[in-house]
Amino acid sequence: MASGSSSRPDCLPLTQSLLSETREELAKADQKANLLLAALGVAAAALIGAFASAKISPIKFDSVAQWIFWSGCGTATLALVFLGMAVYPYPGRGKRGRMYYFGDMQANCELTESEILNLIQTANHAERNVQQFSVLAPSVTRKYKNIRFGMFFSGAALALLSVGTLLGVAH
Repeated sequence: MASGSSSRPDCLPLTQSLLSETREELAKADQKANLLLAALGVAAAALIGAFASAKISPIKFDSVAQWIFWSGCGTATLALVFLGMAVYPYPGRGKRGRMYYFGDMQANCELTESEILNLIQTANHAERNVQQFSVLAPSVTRKYKNIRFGMFFSGAALALLSVGTLLGVAH
C-alpha cells in the first residue's frame, strides 16, 4: 500500500516558483516604498527651503489658510508613517530544531556546527519553501497596503499644503 506522500506529485518546483515570485514582489514593494519616501522627503525639503528663502511664515497666514496648511503637515506625517511602515522589515520568527532561513539560526544559536549541518542536510526543501512563502506573502500584502495609504496621504498632503500656502500668501 502506497503512503499518502508517495502518491502526491513533487511540489518542490511549484514551491520554488511561489517563493521566488514572492521575493521578487517583496523587492518591488520595497523599491516603490523607498522611492516614494525619498520623493516625499525631497518635497518637504523643497517646501521648507521655499519658506525660508521667501521669508514666508505659515504662522502669519489667516486662520483658514493656517488650518489647511497645518492639516497638510499632519497628513504628510501620516504619509511618512505609512511609507516608513512599508519599508520596515518583518523577518518572521525562527524555530528551534530546523534550519530554513537566517531567523532559525537565532533560535538555534546554542547548536554546534555539526548539529546545524545535520539540520540543513535533513531539511525538507518543499516544506522550507512553503514556510518562507507563508512568512513573505503576508509581508508583501502589508507593504502594498501601507504604500497605498502612503500614496493617498501624500496626495492629500500635497493638495492641502498647496492650497494652504496659496491662500496664505494671497492674503
